[in-house]
Amino acid sequence: MHLLLSLPALLGIRWLFITATTAVAMGAYAAVLLTAAPMPPTQPPPPAVATGHH
Repeated sequence: MHLLLSLPALLGIRWLFITATTAVAMGAYAAVLLTAAPMPPTQPPPPAVATGHH
């Protein structure tokens, strides 16, 4: 497993591996954002009720 993880550095393609991994992560995040259901409209919080205690 360690050899597999160090393979990009040994081959001198570390920057390419980082760029590709980042692109895949950004693509997955964009897909989630585009396919997610819209957020429901937010409701304002109810006003605080004064209890008379300080």
